[in-house]
Amino acid sequence: MIEKIRKKLTIGYTLVIALILSACIIGSYFLYRQKGIGFVRESLNDYLQEEVWEASTQIRAGNLEPEIYDISFSISSPYNFSYWFLDKKLIHAQKPNEDEFAQILLRRLTEKEYQTGKIYYENFKYNKQKWYFWVAKQDLSIEGRPPAEIFVLFNYTPIRHSTKNYIKYAFWVIIATVLVSYLLGNWLVSRSMKYIEIMYQKQKQFVSDASHELRTPLSIMLSYAELLEYKPRDKKLISDIKEEILQLNRLIDNLLSIARYDNHKILLQRERFNLSLLAKETAASVEQTFCRPGEITVSGSKNVVFNGDKGLLRQLLYILLDNAVKYTSENKHITVQTSESKGGVKIVVSDNGRGIAPEDVEHIFERFYRADKSRNAEGLGLGLSLAELIVGLHGGTITVSSILNKGSEFTVILPQNLKGK
Repeated sequence: MIEKIRKKLTIGYTLVIALILSACIIGSYFLYRQKGIGFVRESLNDYLQEEVWEASTQIRAGNLEPEIYDISFSISSPYNFSYWFLDKKLIHAQKPNEDEFAQILLRRLTEKEYQTGKIYYENFKYNKQKWYFWVAKQDLSIEGRPPAEIFVLFNYTPIRHSTKNYIKYAFWVIIATVLVSYLLGNWLVSRSMKYIEIMYQKQKQFVSDASHELRTPLSIMLSYAELLEYKPRDKKLISDIKEEILQLNRLIDNLLSIARYDNHKILLQRERFNLSLLAKETAASVEQTFCRPGEITVSGSKNVVFNGDKGLLRQLLYILLDNAVKYTSENKHITVQTSESKGGVKIVVSDNGRGIAPEDVEHIFERFYRADKSRNAEGLGLGLSLAELIVGLHGGTITVSSILNKGSEFTVILPQNLKGK
């Protein structure tokens, strides 16, 4: 599934980049062409007006002897030609110096009907090359003289060729850019998908572990229920069933808490309370349930007042203490210390348990992460993740320092001046 998503994203990104680039190139081409044609039309009209003025001056003056000028031309250079006809006879011309080429142009002008005020686009082959011209015409009537026709032409061939080259180069630029975009997109998607793949694997592991954790207490309760059929008054069995139900309930509560946080449905219920007293009460509850007397010690200031969500901070203390108890076997020595720090409060929970390996310390707050990957490891790796979420909701920080086989110390710092939402 991850590989399919990676391919779809890569292709999607490549197509988007290719479409954007193609749209830019096509848009710039049409803009260039429109501006170029507009400029050519304006220049041709200006040239035509100049020729009309000059022709009218000479015709009025009676200068009617034919004047033919040869102009050197090249397919790679834009240039103008002009032809004056008086009563269908050529009296003036600025024509290409290549006679055959000049005859082709002249035949095109005399054989085709052109209207005044319009610009025509002409093309023909010469020397195995395609030539392109813009042609404009204006009729000239002078009293006492036969009707005259003034033609002007502009060699559009080099501009046309440059436009074709632009399209050709643009096509290869698009191909090269698409290829680079695909490689770059694949690299970027791979980097992004790495984190998604990690979360996906964790999610798969979580589903597997959750199924195991949920099935275990249910199987035990089913076994106890069957035993109760034979020993209906066995208080020990009833007590064990209650303990399994509580364990199952704690697991579900943690899952719901994380789901609410992900959906932004957790709102802090702020109140001022004695954090030291809350730590003492929570420690007493955990010790009474899971430890022998004296294994959990509460120290530090006795009157640390904090403005926060009392219920969530009780859960935070319970998670940290439960974690300490869980990973400390014999001769437990767990301490909880509360104190005021600069601009806030500080909670330190330490133990003399098995500790955390250095390679696991940086991942210990990740959701579903467990240092012990075996099935026998307790919990789903949700507790410390939830603890970090609670601390984050209060704008604080939580850190851990640990020495393998000697113990761990969790430090929570919460600011006092965080404004409630």
